[in-house]
Amino acid sequence: MAKQMSATTKDVLKCVLVLVAIALVAGILLGVVNKFTYVDVNAVMLTSLSEKFDVAQSSVKSDNSYIYNKSEDSYVERCYVVYKEVDGTATDEIEALVYLVVGSGAYSGSVEMLYTVKDGKIADIEVYSHSETSGIGTKVLKQENLNKYKGIELSSITNYNIAGGADAKGDAVYVSGATRTTRGVLNSLRALAYSYNTYVAREAAGE
Repeated sequence: MAKQMSATTKDVLKCVLVLVAIALVAGILLGVVNKFTYVDVNAVMLTSLSEKFDVAQSSVKSDNSYIYNKSEDSYVERCYVVYKEVDGTATDEIEALVYLVVGSGAYSGSVEMLYTVKDGKIADIEVYSHSETSGIGTKVLKQENLNKYKGIELSSITNYNIAGGADAKGDAVYVSGATRTTRGVLNSLRALAYSYNTYVAREAAGE
């Protein structure tokens, strides 16, 4: 005759079943939350850029063929091509390239910047995201300060190395006491320049 299960064993099995049930419910709830909170970053960017340039969303394309990276810490994450329109229809002529760039070395890790490039020059720059604490560091990220990068010819940038403190202190957007935040922004600029200049060079070489 089979032995009866002890009270202790029954209690253990009950605990296991309860834990399994909790894990199952938690997994289902997490899936539901992810479903309703998921944000398609690419779709958001396409919509945002179509509004910024006043063109149809179909005139903005995500195109990774423009991306070349030297560093795994500071790099171009995405590139969008904005095409000129004639009578509301996209042409083959490029209006601008918009790069989402990650710059490492900031006080709280990295900063993410959006650069608009026209005719090889920085036409616009804005912060996409950052984790810098409010204070001196965030002064670097103020729009009026970042605007100092506007008009920079990317071909004039040939130093693609990760910036150090001395590099940051000599940069146009440097704010006294905010060396690390400046370094993050400068690293994003260098990553942008490397990507763009490499693309131009390869195109010129017919690669």
